[in-house]
Amino acid sequence: SAEPSIHEVAAVLSILKIRHKLSNRCLDHFCRLMRLLKTRNVPKSSAHIKRILLSESKVDFIRPSYFCSKCNRMSTNETNCSNVNCSEYKGFSEKPPVFVLMPLKPQIQNVLSRFPSNYFRQKSNSTSANSSNISEGVVYKKVLENEGEDFISLVMNVDGIEISKSSHSSLWILTFIINELSKPERFQIQNVLVGGIGAGLSKPTRNEMAAYLQPIVSELLSLENECCYKTSDGTHLFLKVFLIAGSMDKPAQALVQNLTEVNGAFGCGKCLIKGITVPTKPESTKKVRVFPIRKNDDHPKLRNNFTYDVKMAIPESFRPKKKNALRDYMYGYMGECHLRDLRYFDVGRSFAFDTLHNLYRGTFVSVYQICSF
Repeated sequence: SAEPSIHEVAAVLSILKIRHKLSNRCLDHFCRLMRLLKTRNVPKSSAHIKRILLSESKVDFIRPSYFCSKCNRMSTNETNCSNVNCSEYKGFSEKPPVFVLMPLKPQIQNVLSRFPSNYFRQKSNSTSANSSNISEGVVYKKVLENEGEDFISLVMNVDGIEISKSSHSSLWILTFIINELSKPERFQIQNVLVGGIGAGLSKPTRNEMAAYLQPIVSELLSLENECCYKTSDGTHLFLKVFLIAGSMDKPAQALVQNLTEVNGAFGCGKCLIKGITVPTKPESTKKVRVFPIRKNDDHPKLRNNFTYDVKMAIPESFRPKKKNALRDYMYGYMGECHLRDLRYFDVGRSFAFDTLHNLYRGTFVSVYQICSF
C-alpha cells in the first residue's frame, strides 16, 4: 500500500520502454501525461529517468577504451591510438573495437551485501567422488587448505553473439559467478559479475581478447590480497578472491587460451596431440580434424602451467620462422595467456569440458550418424 518512490517509478517506466520498444519521445509524452493526471513521483522526462537510474547505480564504470589493431594496445581515444609510436596515432583508419571495463570489487560488494556473514563460511567437507558442486572438487579443497576459509572463488565465462544476421558485428561479454553462493542463487542475474563488454565489427582476434583480459587479470591479482567487504548483517569480512576455473565453448576458449583454431593442428585445449584430418564420410573430400588416442598409445601430455611455461620461456630468436613449423613447435600456443599470472588458475586444467561442441555436437552426432547407416 506504500506509495512508490520516484526511483521505483523510473525503473518501471524504463522496463516499459524496453518491453514495448518505445522511443524516448514516446516516453517523454508518457511522463507528461502521468504528471497531468497528478500521479505522484513521476519523472519529468526520459532524460530525467536516465539520471535517476544512473545515480542509483552502485557499479563504477570505466570509460570505454578502443583496441588498436596496429600496435595491439588499448586506446583511451575513440578517434586515434594513444600510442605515439603507432601509425594510427594521427587517426584510426577504420572504426576500432570498443571495450568497457567494469570493476569487479564493487560488484562483489553488491552481491555480498545481500547475504549474512555466516553464509560464506559454509565450506563443503564432502568426499563424494561424483559431486557436481565445484566446492567439493580437488582444486577448491587445495585453495581451502592453503588459504583457510577467508576467501571466495570465481568461475569465468566468455561468450559472444552476432548482433544481427545481416551484420558481422558481435558483442562479447566476460562474466563471473561466485561459487560460494548456492546453485539456485549462483546464476541469478543480480549475482552475476560482469568483467567487461567488447563490441566490434567482427569476432575479436587473439590479440584483441588478450588486451581485454589484461586489465581484468590485473584487478583479479589485486583481489587475491585480502579486501574488506560488508555483509547484510553489518559484519565486515576480510576475504581473498580467486579465479579457479573457466567455463566457455571451444571457440571462446581458444581465444582466451591464445591457441590456434579448435579445428587446426594442436587445437585441443586439453592436451598436446597434434591431431589428424579424416574424411567426414567414406570417399568424401570434406575433412575434419580429430584427436584420436589408440589403444596402445602412451597417455597424451596434457596442457598445464608447466608445459605452457616451458614454451613461453623459449626466446623468439630460437623459434622457427615458418608459420606451420612455429605452430607445431609451440604446441599451438599463439602467444601469452594472461590468466597464467593468477595464483590458482591453470591454463590447461582450469578450463572446463565443453559439452556442447565435444559431446552433444561431437560424439553424439558421430554416433547418431553411424547408427543411421
